[in-house]
Amino acid sequence: MKESGFAIRHFDNRNGVISWRVDGLLQGVRVRRNFKTREEAIAEKSVLELKNVQLAAGMRPLLTTLAEPQLREAEAAFARLLNTTSRALRLSINRAGFASTMGRVRVKISPCDFA
Repeated sequence: MKESGFAIRHFDNRNGVISWRVDGLLQGVRVRRNFKTREEAIAEKSVLELKNVQLAAGMRPLLTTLAEPQLREAEAAFARLLNTTSRALRLSINRAGFASTMGRVRVKISPCDFA
């Protein structure tokens, strides 16, 4: 096989019809699919190579209701949370101006509220 891990081969079926086969390994699992045209086989090879790269990078597809820009923003925010300490996160929130508004909020609780 070639360096990419997937190869396209031409072969003749028993009934005499010419087919194209994509053959290779996807994360250690053998993949072998047949197609009527070479173009379909090339497209499938590209899809399988992309899946292989994504799986190697730890990416996996998930269904979500987020739009593409929202998804990128959420990924960036999550990565930022993972890479910061709690003190650094507090400083970041202070810079954004949330702490100043939170400091002005006063809550009055009476003993009857807990009865």
